[in-house]
Amino acid sequence: MFLTKAFAITILIAALAYHSVSKPTEGGATNYETDEELLNETAKVLENSLNKLAANDGPHYKLTKMRGAIRGLGLFGNLYGMKADLADENGESKVCSIEIWSPGEKPEVQVTFECEGEEKLVKTQEK
Repeated sequence: MFLTKAFAITILIAALAYHSVSKPTEGGATNYETDEELLNETAKVLENSLNKLAANDGPHYKLTKMRGAIRGLGLFGNLYGMKADLADENGESKVCSIEIWSPGEKPEVQVTFECEGEEKLVKTQEK
């Protein structure tokens, strides 16, 4: 009985935590944080993903500026949301909302880009 209640509470907490940071790139305003430590951590996560994606079929973006970030860490994985300036292959900079979802049990990471003037792009990479 105790294990069932503990499991149910854990699921509830995880669902609430996920909901509080979920879908930072889907329309509307997201309250990104500008804490330097969080921005540095998130920039490293983003640059790692950009390098892995560029080594395969792209996209080929370079981070030029971090504007804000949010982070959700939980039992079922990590979710990073960020607003950043990315430069494309031609060096043209654009403001993008990026979501990096790393499910704990899976070997892949899902990266979602929503850049000004472009369609939403969802890519998968190895961890």
